[in-house]
Amino acid sequence: MLKRIYLHKLMAIIILTLLMFNGCAKKTSEETTKKENESKIFISEALRILNQAFDKDPFLFNKEEILTELATTFAKTGQHEIALKIAEEIDYELGTVVSLKEIAKVYLESEKIDKAVETLNEAIKKAEKIEFEADKAKSLVEIATVYVKAGQKDKALDITNKALDIVESIKEEFNKVQILTDIATAYAKVGKKDKFSETISKVYEIVETMEYDEDSTKAVSLSVLANAYTEAGQKDEALKILSRATDDAEKIESYAAYYGAAKAGVLRGIAVSYVKAGQDSKALEVIEKIDGDYAECDKAVALYLISNTYIESKLIDKALNTLDKALEIVEKQGRCFIDGDMSLLEQIAISYSEVDKKDKTLEILSKDLKKEEKIKASEVLTLIKKAEIDIKENKKDKALDILNKALDIVETVEEIEQPETLKAWLLKEIAINYAKVEF
Repeated sequence: MLKRIYLHKLMAIIILTLLMFNGCAKKTSEETTKKENESKIFISEALRILNQAFDKDPFLFNKEEILTELATTFAKTGQHEIALKIAEEIDYELGTVVSLKEIAKVYLESEKIDKAVETLNEAIKKAEKIEFEADKAKSLVEIATVYVKAGQKDKALDITNKALDIVESIKEEFNKVQILTDIATAYAKVGKKDKFSETISKVYEIVETMEYDEDSTKAVSLSVLANAYTEAGQKDEALKILSRATDDAEKIESYAAYYGAAKAGVLRGIAVSYVKAGQDSKALEVIEKIDGDYAECDKAVALYLISNTYIESKLIDKALNTLDKALEIVEKQGRCFIDGDMSLLEQIAISYSEVDKKDKTLEILSKDLKKEEKIKASEVLTLIKKAEIDIKENKKDKALDILNKALDIVETVEEIEQPETLKAWLLKEIAINYAKVEF
């Protein structure tokens, strides 16, 4: 699981961000100075509120994702230096690289190619400092794929070649398979079909020599391999491999909870791979093969993961339909978990928020609240939505007044259980909107 963020780190980010502002070139205009001071306040406030969100429920979000969201929000409003500073304050290079990569993608979406390339160049510097070879190679090849989108195919090819050189020193087979398939995909995207075939052949050699085991590393490796073929546009080959992976997965016995979890995990991965290959019905067939003591919850997890794949591909209707199915199972089961300690119900709720169904998120997270607390929570969400509209219409003073009101109310909401997940989510939404207020 990714590292969680703690109070002292967030405070460090606030201080460093403010120091960065203090180091900026001084403006002569009194009005400009006033706006800069206001910016300091709102950035500090956004980070302070995020700190509160983590305090309420440290398991709802992870450090990398939430700070990346904040950084990309600043990037979207043209505040490049702040975005970079927040990304760089993630306390391990791999997380920073991921964040910088996402910032670059934001610039590509708005056709700011120069800014995207500048950010990717910073990501390369960070990636090259990563000590763990597998993480370094993976980071480099992920950056390479974004360079392709920026039209920098020669640069992407150079970086992919570097990643290939590094991967040769990796001993652990499964890590090697994952990274080599990523490298093969990168070669396909830069149009190097011969290098794609050569790299895929290396993957096959490793997979074929793998011993069959109860963790089914071989079946997982096959599904990873299939993803590479899908990305390269060779879906027929991908489907053949997924069929074989499914056969392997079905051999895993489910007589004990551990083995049941192993089998479910493999089948979930295969189902997601089928969705990536455009075979939704096959994905559902694979999910139905999940058995064992926790089969229904495992099926719900699979549906949740598939919904995320749809969200990434911007297939919102499919995502919502799949989330609805996952939610129905979880509500019948009572409690289901993902990755051991995260509530699946809460993660489904957050996914609804990501497809702009915040009312549904509120409904799920406030289900067990008393009536008067539900009313207060609903008022907070209404205020957040109003603030979002005002920000879009450039009525930023009005938006800030509304966000401050929302912040006052959210603290009065009383949740029955710990952690305070509803408050954490509402605070996060307030914080992100603070970041959108550009002065």
